[in-house]
Amino acid sequence: MKVPAGYDELYKRLFAHPEVMGELIEGFLPSGLAALCERESLVREEGSFVTPALSRRESDLIWSVALKGGCGRLYLYVLLEFQSNVDTAMPVRMLQYVAAFLQSLVEQNRLVEGKLPPVLPVVLYNGDVPWRAADSVAGMRVDGIPEAVLAYQPQLRFYLIDETRLPPEALDRDYLTALLFAIEQKGDFEQARVLMRKLARTLKAHYRESAALQRELTELMLVLFDKRFPGFGEQNDDIGDLDMLATRVEQWYQQALQKGREQGMEQGMQKGIQQGIAAERRLLLRLIRRRYGEGYAVKAQALLERIDDLERLAEIGEWIIEEDSGEAFLTRLETSIGE
Repeated sequence: MKVPAGYDELYKRLFAHPEVMGELIEGFLPSGLAALCERESLVREEGSFVTPALSRRESDLIWSVALKGGCGRLYLYVLLEFQSNVDTAMPVRMLQYVAAFLQSLVEQNRLVEGKLPPVLPVVLYNGDVPWRAADSVAGMRVDGIPEAVLAYQPQLRFYLIDETRLPPEALDRDYLTALLFAIEQKGDFEQARVLMRKLARTLKAHYRESAALQRELTELMLVLFDKRFPGFGEQNDDIGDLDMLATRVEQWYQQALQKGREQGMEQGMQKGIQQGIAAERRLLLRLIRRRYGEGYAVKAQALLERIDDLERLAEIGEWIIEEDSGEAFLTRLETSIGE
């Protein structure tokens, strides 16, 4: 997929929100890091500094986060770079960016008792093909360097998040980041449509107070769907939020379904519908478990199995937000199906 104009900037704006960056730390950065970070301390740092080549460098994003434990207050700096294409020189670029950032800390007298703080360089890659280039300066070096000088060669390794290689279990969670990565992986409209509904519901359930985040995520998804599925964006210039976008995706899908029926493809499409219904039930059970606990999820499972209509299941998802107690939710669900 050739990335459309503006997509990279929309991506960067999305990860400029502390809520989204917090999800990235918790779900996708090195194992064990999330337990060390105080997420409420996340702060976006100035990302513009002068590189050793004396040209102005605008880093994609730099975040600082306080680390738990230790003596005094220690901050980790996460330097986040976005890539849509494989760059074989990325380790050298990141070495330059990290060095320039550390130099800026020296000049601003922001060292820790005269010492450099920890920095984690991260490359978030969302291209179509797996990343096969080196992730370290050492991986770019020529073979046969004499031992006498090998120890004095520049060292840097960045942490790579390759969306094309993320395992299913990493994406099976109610995170905006996980759902975004999953949608970018899917080339099938039916799968992307189910994930889109999940994304809209997750945004509404957990981030309803952030108007800017809702707006920017809507813009990003509209560009992505228009690029992945040509023709989708032609009649969707008036979309104002993610709920509306999810509705249009559903309408577009239903139109395709009708066209498929007319072409004698009803059997295959019905299979897709059943897969969508099953995915919708799984999402509802995760949300019920998260909001009300395991006991209510177990009771609701048998009731949800009796509902085979996507619109009704979507309506039930709204009840999870509206009902404060599991008992009230379960009563409403039982009443709706005549229990």
